[in-house]
Amino acid sequence: MHLKHLIIYDDLDNSDEEYNERVRGITSHYIWDPDGFDLTTTNNLSNTLKELADKVVEENKWVLINTTGHAIHTNPADFYNLAVKKCEEANSPLMGHVLHNPAHDYFPYPYLHNQCIVLDLLVWKEVGCPEFEWVNIVDDRLNNLVRSVENFHDEYTPYWVGPDKTDEIVNLEHREFGSVVIEKLVEAGYRIINFDDELRRQKWHLYPNHEYEILKNFFKTGEIDKESNLYKSAIRDVLWQKESLSKTVYILNTEEIVNDDTSNVKTPIDHYIVVAGGFKPALLAHKFGYHANTKITVMDISDAGINFQKYMRENWNGDLVSYPQRIIEFSNVYPDYDLAWRSWNSMESEINKFLEEMNLTLDNFQHAWQEYCNIECEYVKTDFLTDPSKLIEAVNTGENKNFFVWVSNAFDMSWTVFLLGRNNALAKFDSLLKHFEESKNNVTIEAQTLYRTYNCR
Repeated sequence: MHLKHLIIYDDLDNSDEEYNERVRGITSHYIWDPDGFDLTTTNNLSNTLKELADKVVEENKWVLINTTGHAIHTNPADFYNLAVKKCEEANSPLMGHVLHNPAHDYFPYPYLHNQCIVLDLLVWKEVGCPEFEWVNIVDDRLNNLVRSVENFHDEYTPYWVGPDKTDEIVNLEHREFGSVVIEKLVEAGYRIINFDDELRRQKWHLYPNHEYEILKNFFKTGEIDKESNLYKSAIRDVLWQKESLSKTVYILNTEEIVNDDTSNVKTPIDHYIVVAGGFKPALLAHKFGYHANTKITVMDISDAGINFQKYMRENWNGDLVSYPQRIIEFSNVYPDYDLAWRSWNSMESEINKFLEEMNLTLDNFQHAWQEYCNIECEYVKTDFLTDPSKLIEAVNTGENKNFFVWVSNAFDMSWTVFLLGRNNALAKFDSLLKHFEESKNNVTIEAQTLYRTYNCR
């Protein structure tokens, strides 16, 4: 049942390349952790699927098609596998956004909105690889298809269509996206299913070809159109993320503690500059070492994050068994703060994950934490995106020192790809790298931007 192929279907149809790149950047931002998947980007979906179908085997027959402007905002791998599981349980080779209302002129015969599709390539190949893309000029007389009485919303989103046909004849002068695929699969005896509510809650679509003016204005001004449905989904979440930065506390890390690309880090570290996230500052010091004069600087945009790091250093001895209770006590001191972590997993499982990654026991971690708390530490509030001067100034202090800088996802957050654009944010990051390359010190910077560690000198 494992999904092997992931296709980004780029169907953007306007000439505003700045706008197009912004939408593509947003799409890429949400296609994270594609390990184990073959990732392909195309503007000719059917041809790309035919190329895959020529070499497909039973073990990797499932493909997920994600159109530009579509995002899965939960764990993508879990979403993919759940979608495939639902297809197999329903014996359906295709799950999509099926649209069909025989009483409506625009939905007389079922078709797909192309935002997201799960497809069994073997079955699609068996029925002749029918085209997904639109066929604009036709003269087809077809028997309509049986569809569920229930709809997911409105009157045109049936739970399923087919495989039986009705006596009603539909005259079609054009074929909408996916309608030929549905026709051929139904003729072969298959039922086509719609994304259910469980899966719909995990994703959204920007409709970039239809909402051009609204999105373009938002990209340029950051101002929302409250009449648009976009405000109720993606844009609302993005604005919430930006506005919540000042009061969000990451009580556990949401990324790997140590990237693989760290073989060239010059140790021991003289100065750690870290954002205020979970236990990673302490574990970096444990991994790469320190000496009597090593310094730590916690630099973060969030007062809440800084206060959390300071509180834990001053009020906790590193006993992970007592950590949940210490979190409660911290929340009592700062009741307005939001606590963030990968809450779809238990706290215990998340703690065990980083202990296993670092090859630490509970006692080992407690000892590492206590040693970390003995290292000199200062706290600096700053925004790397708008004013990296404090970070640059700190790294330029002295000569021939070893710096380790961890900025996490400061240059690659959901709100930055919407309001700044991924290319603009990465340009700011590249400018920072250039400063570090010109430094008289040895600088390693780890960023979730492209999931890399950079040795600048």
